[in-house]
Amino acid sequence: MAVVNIAIVLALCWLVVVEASPEEDSLKEHNRLRKKHGCPPLTLDDTLTKDCEEL
Repeated sequence: MAVVNIAIVLALCWLVVVEASPEEDSLKEHNRLRKKHGCPPLTLDDTLTKDCEEL
C-alpha cells in the first residue's frame, strides 16, 4: 500500500512539473513579490510574449 501511495504522489508531482512553463513560474513568483508590496498582479500577454521571442 505504501508503494502505491508513493507512486501516486510521484505521478502527481510529475504532472505539476510538466504543467508549469518557465513563463508561468516566473510570473507566479513575480506576482508573489508584488502582492507582498501591495501591488496588483500581472498577467501574461501571448502576443507580447511571441513578439519578444521573435527578437
